[in-house]
Amino acid sequence: MHSLQSVKRGVKNTQIKIAIKMLVRNNQTLEEISEIVCLDLNTLREPKKCI
Repeated sequence: MHSLQSVKRGVKNTQIKIAIKMLVRNNQTLEEISEIVCLDLNTLREPKKCI
């Protein structure tokens, strides 16, 4: 069974994947996307090793 931390990490990674797709397809700003996927801007700006 997954730990709560790994589930939260999976949710966050999914939110980031959605945000990236929205940036590419819809040409939306990070501010708009952060509101839609419920992530703060600092999270979206952090470099990710794997998504």
